[in-house]
Amino acid sequence: MSDSEDQKSEIEAQQEEEKVASKEAKKRKTRTRGSKKKKAKKDEEDQPNLHGTTEKGEKIFSIFLSGLPYECDEDKIREFLGNPKTIVDIKLPKYQDTGRCLGYSHVEFNRKKDYEHGLSLDGQKIGNRYIDIAPSKGKSVKKVVRSKIPPPGCRTIFVGNLPYDITEDQVGDKFRKFGEIDQVRFAVNYQTKVFKGFGYVDFKYPEAVPRALDFDGTEFKGRKLAVDFSTSGPRHGYKIRIHDEGNKLYNKGIKKEIAAKKRRKEKMRAKMEEGRDFA
Repeated sequence: MSDSEDQKSEIEAQQEEEKVASKEAKKRKTRTRGSKKKKAKKDEEDQPNLHGTTEKGEKIFSIFLSGLPYECDEDKIREFLGNPKTIVDIKLPKYQDTGRCLGYSHVEFNRKKDYEHGLSLDGQKIGNRYIDIAPSKGKSVKKVVRSKIPPPGCRTIFVGNLPYDITEDQVGDKFRKFGEIDQVRFAVNYQTKVFKGFGYVDFKYPEAVPRALDFDGTEFKGRKLAVDFSTSGPRHGYKIRIHDEGNKLYNKGIKKEIAAKKRRKEKMRAKMEEGRDFA
């Protein structure tokens, strides 16, 4: 082999080595770039986005909570989730007439860790309710699954979304099939005495409550009822109305007690006035 041929072979071998080295360098560069991208993506997910969302909105992580108590509000949801500062928004639909929670909520975070912590709380309680939590699949929810297990000894149900022209006797007639009724209490405006569209049915025995909860979502005089068990006692606005029209069947005992209490007050007032006259 001549010297020129040897030199040519050496040049070709060197070029081949350079090609192999270049390919290896490109592979290393690609692997490094990919690792950096993955690390940067993870770091971005773990860091709070102070503006709430990116331009495309990809940093919003949303969970769906169902089975919430009707008296639940945004503060209770925040407390349940640990009061994270990365909550962007809480969507809590409410009944128009009562202002009470519909039983479900969407909560949006801008940090993935807090979103994952929220998911980990699935099955925990708010009040007496076990809460179902899952990743949000959309903002429209056709049906909310609620816990139907009242606490032991519970004898009261909440009935919401009632027609405004309804009477206590009509509500009692609707629920008496489930058990003997002690009283029907309507929520009224303290000053105007106008019915607010919701109330409570007190049964004589706790066994009636689980059966009555099956009426949740059923239609009554053109409106879908919201029925839930209630563990809170009567409040200031939830009065027994003592009128007789449409209120003769289910509040007899309590109406007698109210009338007797009123008579006692009138007698005491009369005695006090007599005492002032003698003085």
